[in-house]
Amino acid sequence: MSAQYDRAKEELTAGTRYEEYRPLVPFLGMMILGILADRFFWSPQEFETSISGTAWGWFVLHVLCLTAAFVCLRQKRALRKNRRWETECMDGVGGASSQNDGVSGTYFRKADVLGVTFAKSGEEDRVLGSLRERETVSFFCAGLIRFFRGLKERMVPLFLLLSFSAVGGLFHHLYWNFYPETEIGLNAGDPFSLECVQGKIVRPPEFAFPSRTASFLGNENEMTTQLCLKVLKRKSGTKWVPATGNLLVRVMGRMEDAHVGDVFQMSGRMSHFSETMNPRAFSARTFYRQQRILAVLRVPSEKNPQLVSRPRIWGVFRIVEWLRDSASV
Repeated sequence: MSAQYDRAKEELTAGTRYEEYRPLVPFLGMMILGILADRFFWSPQEFETSISGTAWGWFVLHVLCLTAAFVCLRQKRALRKNRRWETECMDGVGGASSQNDGVSGTYFRKADVLGVTFAKSGEEDRVLGSLRERETVSFFCAGLIRFFRGLKERMVPLFLLLSFSAVGGLFHHLYWNFYPETEIGLNAGDPFSLECVQGKIVRPPEFAFPSRTASFLGNENEMTTQLCLKVLKRKSGTKWVPATGNLLVRVMGRMEDAHVGDVFQMSGRMSHFSETMNPRAFSARTFYRQQRILAVLRVPSEKNPQLVSRPRIWGVFRIVEWLRDSASV
């Protein structure tokens, strides 16, 4: 039977064109729209150390949209329960009246159940009181239910799309603007400040020659080591204080014994990235800010960094670095 059913199903669906529905595509599109809206309209260039009103606005919009979608989904179920409750009450009251009066087939109209008219029995009065109480409670939601009743099918997707847009705007605002007070990049001075930090290398070191402008300084053949350092603490006076954030480190010279996961202590001049004069040109400040790197630390010599500790077990990036170095030999 199953084989015959499958064959019949194949014959029935032969030549049928199916359209694949991908609900994540519009949701991701609305998230991107929220990110762009926050980037160009509500995201300032300065940094924030506390959650701003714009972020709270995105969060409130997300909660309101989810609540409205939930109400739209629940209202149809509530209407079904209300109709079922009325039917059960009419059947129960009609049966009680027939038993008390000895008359079979006695029933009440819907207006009787809702409290317009009722019979003489005390049992019926008690049921009527309970019905009035339940009707009073449901009266306040009746207007909202009637309003969303005809718009349910169209309003639920709209509210869900708006909620995803709010999630995208909230994510971008927190990622682009919000930094804790211990962020190392907030301590960069103008034009620079002297800093001594201790942190862990999170990316494989990169080696490059300086730009053409460095040839005027006579060090065109000197190599530069570029590191991405996850700062653990910084020196403030004579004591170490906790610090967070990533820091781009440029060391003059080649650091041979520096790998991902190593903890180094180094000092140098820390400054913000230079801002471009041409608005359409490449901006190093915007490029590194997208990676949540706010400042660069320039170390004058490769002998300045001091190794503090080294992990016993290799991580994923350390294995990638080893594969890169072994493949280049």
